[in-house]
Amino acid sequence: MATAALLAALAAAGCAHGATDIIFLVADDLRPELGCYGCSGMRTPHLDALAADAVVFDRAYVSVAWCSPSRTAFLTSRKPDTSRVWSVEPAE
Repeated sequence: MATAALLAALAAAGCAHGATDIIFLVADDLRPELGCYGCSGMRTPHLDALAADAVVFDRAYVSVAWCSPSRTAFLTSRKPDTSRVWSVEPAE
């Protein structure tokens, strides 16, 4: 549900600028170390060039600050209390 809403917002923003193609890149690392985010330690010239002509989101909100529950929530649109994914440990 949240993914669909985000893609719809991106499509509307693209139509306002006359663009019709959308590429949606997601990094679930919770720590995007890219030049477009101000990190000088990484050399990412192609992603920086893409970001210069794109919409870059500089705030990320996750349901849980752990990789697996956050990824599961994003991909399924279900909160961790619904999906029962709370950690990276396998369920018993």
